[in-house]
Amino acid sequence: MLTENIVLATNAVMTGTTVVNSTPVQTCDMLYFSIQCIWASTPTGTFKVQACNDASTPTSSTTWTDLTNGTSVILNGTQPAGSAGSLIFSNPALGVPWNWIRLVYTNGSSTGTFSARLFSKGA
Repeated sequence: MLTENIVLATNAVMTGTTVVNSTPVQTCDMLYFSIQCIWASTPTGTFKVQACNDASTPTSSTTWTDLTNGTSVILNGTQPAGSAGSLIFSNPALGVPWNWIRLVYTNGSSTGTFSARLFSKGA
């Protein structure tokens, strides 16, 4: 079984009403994935996973769709709520039916930094 460990963000800034989009990751060989987010300081905001089925590398005009927590992805942990912490998203079923995924963080208030990694297993 093939595995990948991909850096999605390193010390990304969480401030003001910042929205941070990770680089898209193609999922064509993935059976399972998880994304771990680790943040420092006191941010308050939300992480989510988005997907698209573009044939080629997504561009700024790509329409991304939020993946539903509990159905398409499972959130393990809590969103940033004013203290340092971590969470992990995982896919609950065998197979990843989208062509591309990315991580998105939207800051609500306060400041901090985060790092994120995607780990996958595939054929």
